[in-house]
Amino acid sequence: MFVPVDYTLWDQESLEGAPQHARLKDAIVVFQTAGVLAYDARVFPSGGPQNWVDFWDVKKFPGARGLEALLGKHTIPLALLAAGLAHQDIWPLTDEKLDRAFDKLNQIKPYVSKWWSAGGEPPQLLINGEYAMTSAFDGRVTAAIRKGALIKFAWEGAWLTYSYAAILKGGPNTVNGQKLFAFLNRAQIAAGFTQGTGYPGPNTHQLQYLPAEWVPLLGIDPKNASKVIPEDSAWLAAKRPDGKTNADHLQERWLASRAQ
Repeated sequence: MFVPVDYTLWDQESLEGAPQHARLKDAIVVFQTAGVLAYDARVFPSGGPQNWVDFWDVKKFPGARGLEALLGKHTIPLALLAAGLAHQDIWPLTDEKLDRAFDKLNQIKPYVSKWWSAGGEPPQLLINGEYAMTSAFDGRVTAAIRKGALIKFAWEGAWLTYSYAAILKGGPNTVNGQKLFAFLNRAQIAAGFTQGTGYPGPNTHQLQYLPAEWVPLLGIDPKNASKVIPEDSAWLAAKRPDGKTNADHLQERWLASRAQ
C-alpha cells in the first residue's frame, strides 16, 4: 500500500537527529503532539501544580479544573498517574487499570468546571480566569504564551502521540513526495515548522536553530522528553476477543463514564 521511504535522500544530520521510531520503513513522523498540565500563573504566583498528583490535590492547589472530554486515551493515563502508577506502568490500559482510572476520575469530577472539546478552549479559559489549571495541547499553550498569556505548564506525565505520513503506491508524485520527506526533516526546516505550528518534528538538531526561549517549551528538549509518556499505538490497534480494537473498547468505556 505504501512506498518505502528513501532515506538515501536524507541529510546525515537528519538521520542522526530523528530517532528510529520516527523513521519507519514506509512512514515518517511529521510532528508530535503532547497533552500537558497548564495553569494560570496569576492564581499560583509562587508556583503551580507540577504533576497530575498535584492536579488532583484540590486542597494544596484549589481552583476550577479542566480536562478533555473527547478522547479517553488522553485523559485516562492522567488519572492513573494521579493514582500513583509509574510512567512505565501506564500502558497497556487493562480493564483493571481502567477501573482504577475511573475511580480516580470520579474524585476530581466535582472540580472540573468544563470538560473541553476543542484545542483552543483550555488556554482561553485559563486567560479568562475560568480555569485555574487544565490539561491542554502543548502547541496551543505555547502559542498563547508567545502572545503574552500568563500561563505556565509542566511536562511531567504528559501524554505524547505521533502523526505519521506515508506515500501511497501508484501515486502521481512519488519522487517529489520522497524529496518532501527529506526536506521536512532538515534541522533548519524542522525549526521553521516548529515555530510556525508549535508542534515539533522529530529532528532534535533543530533545537540549535530555535530561539533559546523556545527550547524549554518543546517536547523534543531532552529534559522534557524524559518526562512524557508515549501512547501505545500497537496496543490500541490490537483486536480483543470480541473483535473490537482496544481503542474502540477504551472509547466506549470512556463515553459511558462521561454520560454518568
